[in-house]
Amino acid sequence: MPFFYLSTNVDVTDPGTFIAELAQTAAEAHGQPVAKFNFDFRPNNFLSLNGSTEPAWMLRIDSIRESTQEQNDARAARYCEFLSKKLGVPLNRGYITFTYVPTTHIAVNGATVAKLVSEGKL
Repeated sequence: MPFFYLSTNVDVTDPGTFIAELAQTAAEAHGQPVAKFNFDFRPNNFLSLNGSTEPAWMLRIDSIRESTQEQNDARAARYCEFLSKKLGVPLNRGYITFTYVPTTHIAVNGATVAKLVSEGKL
Protein backbone atom coordinates (compact mmCIF):
# COMPACT_ATOMS: atom_id res chain seq x y z
CA MET A 1 0.00 0.00 0.00
CA PRO A 2 2.43 2.68 -1.11
CA PHE A 3 1.51 6.28 -0.42
CA PHE A 4 2.47 8.85 -3.07
CA TYR A 5 2.79 12.53 -2.18
CA LEU A 6 3.29 14.60 -5.31
CA SER A 7 3.61 18.35 -5.28
CA THR A 8 4.17 20.49 -8.37
CA ASN A 9 3.93 24.14 -9.29
CA VAL A 10 2.56 23.14 -12.70
CA ASP A 11 -1.16 23.56 -13.36
CA VAL A 12 -2.70 20.20 -14.29
CA THR A 13 -5.98 20.64 -16.15
CA ASP A 14 -7.31 17.12 -15.51
CA PRO A 15 -5.98 15.83 -12.17
CA GLY A 16 -8.17 12.71 -12.26
CA THR A 17 -6.72 11.49 -15.54
CA PHE A 18 -3.21 12.46 -14.45
CA ILE A 19 -3.48 10.40 -11.24
CA ALA A 20 -5.04 7.45 -13.10
CA GLU A 21 -2.06 7.42 -15.47
CA LEU A 22 0.42 7.81 -12.59
CA ALA A 23 -1.33 4.96 -10.75
CA GLN A 24 -0.93 2.71 -13.77
CA THR A 25 2.76 3.66 -14.01
CA ALA A 26 3.16 2.90 -10.28
CA ALA A 27 1.40 -0.46 -10.60
CA GLU A 28 3.76 -1.47 -13.40
CA ALA A 29 6.84 -0.17 -11.56
CA HIS A 30 5.97 -1.96 -8.30
CA GLY A 31 4.28 -5.06 -9.72
CA GLN A 32 1.11 -4.49 -7.70
CA PRO A 33 -2.51 -3.76 -8.65
CA VAL A 34 -3.57 -0.12 -9.01
CA ALA A 35 -5.95 -0.55 -6.05
CA LYS A 36 -2.95 -0.84 -3.68
CA PHE A 37 -1.79 2.75 -4.31
CA ASN A 38 -2.77 5.94 -2.49
CA PHE A 39 -2.17 9.47 -3.77
CA ASP A 40 -2.01 12.96 -2.32
CA PHE A 41 -1.62 15.19 -5.37
CA ARG A 42 -1.03 18.92 -5.10
CA PRO A 43 -0.93 20.60 -8.52
CA ASN A 44 -0.43 24.34 -9.00
CA ASN A 45 1.23 24.50 -5.59
CA PHE A 46 3.86 27.02 -4.58
CA LEU A 47 7.15 25.18 -4.94
CA SER A 48 10.74 26.33 -4.83
CA LEU A 49 13.43 23.89 -5.89
CA ASN A 50 17.11 24.78 -5.60
CA GLY A 51 16.19 28.42 -5.04
CA SER A 52 14.03 28.68 -8.17
CA THR A 53 10.27 28.73 -8.67
CA GLU A 54 10.58 27.53 -12.28
CA PRO A 55 8.35 24.50 -13.06
CA ALA A 56 9.28 21.58 -10.80
CA TRP A 57 7.92 18.64 -8.85
CA MET A 58 8.71 16.65 -5.71
CA LEU A 59 7.54 13.09 -5.14
CA ARG A 60 7.71 11.15 -1.87
CA ILE A 61 6.82 7.47 -1.88
CA ASP A 62 6.16 5.87 1.51
CA SER A 63 6.01 2.09 1.51
CA ILE A 64 5.80 -0.75 4.02
CA ARG A 65 7.97 -2.81 1.70
CA GLU A 66 11.68 -2.15 1.71
CA SER A 67 13.21 -1.81 -1.73
CA THR A 68 16.69 -2.27 -3.08
CA GLN A 69 18.83 0.36 -4.76
CA GLU A 70 18.25 -1.42 -8.07
CA GLN A 71 14.47 -1.27 -7.62
CA ASN A 72 14.64 2.41 -6.65
CA ASP A 73 16.90 3.21 -9.62
CA ALA A 74 14.47 1.55 -12.04
CA ARG A 75 11.46 3.20 -10.44
CA ALA A 76 13.18 6.59 -10.36
CA ALA A 77 13.85 6.36 -14.09
CA ARG A 78 10.24 5.42 -14.80
CA TYR A 79 8.71 8.13 -12.56
CA CYS A 80 11.08 10.84 -13.81
CA GLU A 81 10.27 9.99 -17.42
CA PHE A 82 6.53 10.01 -16.73
CA LEU A 83 6.53 13.24 -14.71
CA SER A 84 8.88 15.08 -17.05
CA LYS A 85 6.72 14.18 -20.03
CA LYS A 86 3.30 14.76 -18.44
CA LEU A 87 4.23 17.96 -16.59
CA GLY A 88 6.60 19.35 -19.22
CA VAL A 89 9.34 19.78 -16.63
CA PRO A 90 13.05 19.08 -17.26
CA LEU A 91 14.46 16.00 -15.53
CA ASN A 92 16.69 18.12 -13.29
CA ARG A 93 13.65 19.89 -11.81
CA GLY A 94 12.24 16.92 -9.92
CA TYR A 95 13.18 14.95 -6.83
CA ILE A 96 11.97 11.61 -5.49
CA THR A 97 12.27 10.40 -1.91
CA PHE A 98 11.75 6.67 -1.30
CA THR A 99 10.80 6.09 2.33
CA TYR A 100 10.43 2.75 4.09
CA VAL A 101 7.78 2.92 6.81
CA PRO A 102 7.53 -0.01 9.24
CA THR A 103 4.07 -1.56 9.60
CA THR A 104 4.14 -0.45 13.24
CA HIS A 105 4.05 3.15 11.99
CA ILE A 106 1.01 3.02 9.68
CA ALA A 107 -2.55 2.58 10.90
CA VAL A 108 -5.92 1.95 9.30
CA ASN A 109 -9.29 1.01 10.80
CA GLY A 110 -8.07 2.01 14.26
CA ALA A 111 -5.04 -0.30 14.40
CA THR A 112 -1.52 -0.48 13.05
CA VAL A 113 -0.92 -2.51 9.94
CA ALA A 114 1.39 -4.74 12.01
CA LYS A 115 -1.46 -5.58 14.40
CA LEU A 116 -3.94 -6.19 11.58
CA VAL A 117 -1.49 -8.48 9.80
CA SER A 118 -0.78 -10.42 13.01
CA GLU A 119 -4.53 -10.88 13.51
CA GLY A 120 -4.99 -12.04 9.89
CA LYS A 121 -7.15 -9.03 9.05
CA LEU A 122 -4.89 -7.78 6.25
